[in-house]
Formats: sequence, structure tokens, C-alpha cells
Amino acid sequence: MIYVSISARYLLAVVFLIAVSGKLRSGKAFQAFTTSISELDVLPRRWTRRVATIVVAGEAMMPILLLAHLRTALIGLILSGTMLSAFSVAITLSLRKGIKASCRCFGASSRRLGRAHLVRNLILIGVAAIGAVTAISQSLADTPGYVLSAIMGAMIGLVFTMLDDVLDLFISDLSTESSSVPAKTTVVRR
Repeated sequence: MIYVSISARYLLAVVFLIAVSGKLRSGKAFQAFTTSISELDVLPRRWTRRVATIVVAGEAMMPILLLAHLRTALIGLILSGTMLSAFSVAITLSLRKGIKASCRCFGASSRRLGRAHLVRNLILIGVAAIGAVTAISQSLADTPGYVLSAIMGAMIGLVFTMLDDVLDLFISDLSTESSSVPAKTTVVRR
């Protein structure tokens, strides 16, 4: 069971590391994230910048907690699940108001927040919960098993961070499929 916990820790660490780096890559990126929080319309506007700073600080802290030591891993898993739950509540409240705010989860994206983001967050919350339950065992992993579990978790984490790109790929294929079929033409011979 320790291998499940290792995979969960690396998956979540990659997700949070990419999230924080996307928001902090420039002042403009952080401002866009701050604006996206305001667009959600779930907080008073005067709190937006403070909340954005707290979110980024929390996201920066997660990889450290998740990977530094077995003792901090459980705390990191619990806090990861808590942060993802808070994000999900904010998205749900916003969607119920009919607001589709910009998704700045991982920095720049043209996609609006929607159900797919909630599903992604719910899966990640489940990963955090399963990771926390299996982390309690505190057994030691052998090196090959640890490395394999870490790589697998990190790779799956990368996939989660590319959700918008994957959705754009499939949605654009579906929307352009009908327009890419040539119209039937009639040839008139004289």
C-alpha cells in the first residue's frame, strides 16, 4: 500500500508545482490569476489579491510537504485534499450563478471553468484521500518500487495538468469534423 501513497504524493506534487509555477512565471500571469478569482464572484473583491497570494503560497508549500518526509506527507495529502475541496466549492458556487470564469489553474488558458474542472478536482481529492489512508501504514518501500511509483505518479500528474489541452484537442476535433467534410458538389458538363 505504500506504493499507492508514493504515487499519490508525486502526482499531487507535480500538479501543485505546475500550478504555482504557471501563476508565478510573470507578474502578468499572477494578475490574470487574481482576475480569475474575482471573476468567480464568490468573495468580496477587496479580498481577491489576498486570497490569490494565500492560494499561491499554499500551492508552493504542497510539493515540499508531500515529498520532504514521510511525517510531512500525511499533512500534505490532507492539506492538498482540503485545498482542492475549497477550489471545487468556489467553482461550483460560480457555475450555479451562471458564471464561467477563466481557468487559471495552471497559468494561462483560454478555457472557461466548467464541469470537467470539477471532475478533475474530485479525482484529485480522491487521490489525496487514498494517499492519506495508505500513508498511515508507514512501511518502507524498496528503491525500485519507490522510483517506479514516483515516476508513475508524476506522469499521471502531468496528464492532469494538461486537461484543458486534451479537452481542446477532442472538442476541436468534434467541432471541426463536420466542417472538414467537403460539401457535395455537382459537376455540370457542357
